[in-house]
Amino acid sequence: MSSGRLPNIHRSKKHEAMVQRLCMEKEGGMTKQLFPTIREFMCFCALLGYALSRRRELDKSYGPHEDIAGAQFDRGDSEDIVFMIALADSRDTDILRLGREADAVAIFEEYAFGGMEIVNDWLLQNGGEAPDSAILAGLKQHGFIQGAPTAMIDFGSFRI
Repeated sequence: MSSGRLPNIHRSKKHEAMVQRLCMEKEGGMTKQLFPTIREFMCFCALLGYALSRRRELDKSYGPHEDIAGAQFDRGDSEDIVFMIALADSRDTDILRLGREADAVAIFEEYAFGGMEIVNDWLLQNGGEAPDSAILAGLKQHGFIQGAPTAMIDFGSFRI
């Protein structure tokens, strides 16, 4: 799709510490962040939220939402993921029409927030010491991956 027509994408500040940790900090002996951008983390979370049927309204009790310029989602397949999730959820191709971008983004944001809740739960269940291991354990627990990984995981562009 890559039309550059998306409005800003919002996220609740509820999980901001986790977002910063996974997208900005280098963990342990890692040479780069677990997720190279917040955009990629949000796409991962939205796909996870959709796959596990966890759609949640953004929690406004933590203050104004953080946002990412919609133009940032024009890179790679991110914009396509926004529309794909909106289409899968609504089951109506009208969600893809011009003028419905905000509706598609709202659906994406809610699945991303639901996915962030899932990732946060995984981190808490595994003590939060090794977030890459916690995410892998969660993915394995839900049948998204099988067996033990043999190399370092790179969640950038969703490589495992």
